[in-house]
Amino acid sequence: MDLKIYLQFVLQGERIFRIGSLRYKMDSSRRTLQRISDDESSSGALQKEKDAKKMYIPRRLMIGKDEYVRIGNGNQLVRDPKKRTRILASEKVRWSLHTARSRLARKRKYCQFFTRFGKCNKDDGKCPFIHDSSKIAVCTKFLNGLCFNPGCKLTHKVIPERMPDCSYFLQGLCTNKNCPYRHVHVNPNASTCEGFLKGYCADGNELCLSHL
Repeated sequence: MDLKIYLQFVLQGERIFRIGSLRYKMDSSRRTLQRISDDESSSGALQKEKDAKKMYIPRRLMIGKDEYVRIGNGNQLVRDPKKRTRILASEKVRWSLHTARSRLARKRKYCQFFTRFGKCNKDDGKCPFIHDSSKIAVCTKFLNGLCFNPGCKLTHKVIPERMPDCSYFLQGLCTNKNCPYRHVHVNPNASTCEGFLKGYCADGNELCLSHL
């Protein structure tokens, strides 16, 4: 049999619940529920009192997230501390899983600092993002033949995924057969590739967004 449980009112820190046809008063600690009689004094109220004695209260019932255990014939209900502990433990496990999934999602993303500059202040294993040396941006000084730093953190390899667009090619003026810059027809109104701004565009020459 399903019991209807609802809060009637709160008075001086005590809550009055109606469970089926019975009324219970909860103490301020929410540990116990004590059965109380209705305020009515009519013969109808007396009849309700007799009917209430026949009312079945289950051995255990839930009120919110707390489970209460019936004591004796149901005049008193006591909160089960073990149930509360299990609920809190379950919530802690769910939160731990949520945190782990969030960390994993971040781990699947590339570190913008490492990709763009070839270094990260958290390069000692504490950075939650991926440090992939194959995704580091190209050194613009190298492209102009001006990088003489043997310890340069940026890439000295020319591949489309890292290269800016050739401004001369876009104007139809590039005559350099060995031009290292990207030769792709890009709409003048095209937006700038976000991947390129971070240092690496996975689509390379297949993408028609701007690499300027």
